[in-house]
Amino acid sequence: MKALLFIMKLLLRLSCIVLLFICAITFWKRLSLPYNTEGNYFDEANSIVYHQQAVGVFGFLSLLFLVILVVSFVRKKK
Repeated sequence: MKALLFIMKLLLRLSCIVLLFICAITFWKRLSLPYNTEGNYFDEANSIVYHQQAVGVFGFLSLLFLVILVVSFVRKKK
């Protein structure tokens, strides 16, 4: 039973670390894009339109994964 709990905690922490880095890198890259007055950025090389509203979502997800990661390390056994 202890081994299963250890594996579950390890998987939770590893997945939070990976998702935190993905969301944080995406947040940082999208934050610096030159959006127009409508909140859109068109990438001509890839023909993709990026929306400014997604920046806040990636920032929130980064913060959420960071909090989950910290809580998983700080939480004590009952």
